[in-house]
Amino acid sequence: MKLSTRIRVYRVGYRSTATTSRWWLIGERPLPGRQGEATYYFAWGLDDLELDGLLELAYCLWIVERFYQDAKGELGLDDYEGRLWPGLYRHVALAMLAHCYLRLRRS
Repeated sequence: MKLSTRIRVYRVGYRSTATTSRWWLIGERPLPGRQGEATYYFAWGLDDLELDGLLELAYCLWIVERFYQDAKGELGLDDYEGRLWPGLYRHVALAMLAHCYLRLRRS
């Protein structure tokens, strides 16, 4: 079990000017007397979710990390050497498509 909370934070723009973007800072720490480290997450655009919903999304991060590791190792996601955004965007999109296809074939 962990203690969880969230607080509203605001980004600071160029030269310390205030911006209109509002974020949630979500923090967790173990209960007193238990082992573990504190963890923190940032979330934005999710104002209608309660704390439990935000935590559920934060716990899904391992899915994204696993995809990234698999795509780098099997599909060459990290082999792009271009300089322009459109090329990188196409490279990542094709790697994601190939990864999804291979996952579906394996299942």
